[in-house]
Amino acid sequence: MNVHRAPLNNIKIRQAINLAIDRKAIAKVIFHNYVTPAATPLPASSWAHDSDIKIPNGNTAAAKKLVEESGIKNVHFTLKIPAGSSQNQQLGQIVQSMLKKVGIHVKLEMVEFGTMIQQGTEHNFDALNLGWSGRLDPDGTIYSWFVTKGSNNDMGYSNAKVDKWLNEARTVSSKSERKSLYDKVSQKIWEDAPYIPLYYPDDYKAMKENVEGFTHYPDTMIRPDTIYLK
Repeated sequence: MNVHRAPLNNIKIRQAINLAIDRKAIAKVIFHNYVTPAATPLPASSWAHDSDIKIPNGNTAAAKKLVEESGIKNVHFTLKIPAGSSQNQQLGQIVQSMLKKVGIHVKLEMVEFGTMIQQGTEHNFDALNLGWSGRLDPDGTIYSWFVTKGSNNDMGYSNAKVDKWLNEARTVSSKSERKSLYDKVSQKIWEDAPYIPLYYPDDYKAMKENVEGFTHYPDTMIRPDTIYLK
């Protein structure tokens, strides 16, 4: 979400959106449970995942209260969705329906993917529906998205504490220390809600029985250097 454009520059509205969206319903209705509902940018397959942040079920009452507390009347924004996929369209429609229940009106706009990327870079949007494959190390998954003026930070999000934690995590080698820092980042992102994680796609690889040495990496890439046939 573009945190510099009304009404999404209001933290109460962003928090309301975060609580109003039922990720489990999205996983079931659109993806037939072949995705895992998400609450943080780091998936459960990552050692830096914060399991203390629970998946919301879609709390309409709490979301309505936040909209009222925002003091904004007639809350509306445009959600841009990549064109060419019925799933993307369904996702937009179900989010639109969930937010309407709490008094937030969403206009859907189907946009060619390359155009959407450009609009994101130029901050020419209210909200975008995009995916990110992530990287093996958590730094590669979240740093460029949430550090101030990061290369993927189209949201315009900036938080001095998050910057400090992300940069500190680059200077320590202890996994437990880094995990503590990434937990703080995940919790602060949950509170500020500049970005609403919806789901982690499940990934499947098929192979013959005589294939050995395959490692299933969270970024879904195949690294063949350890693979052999028995």
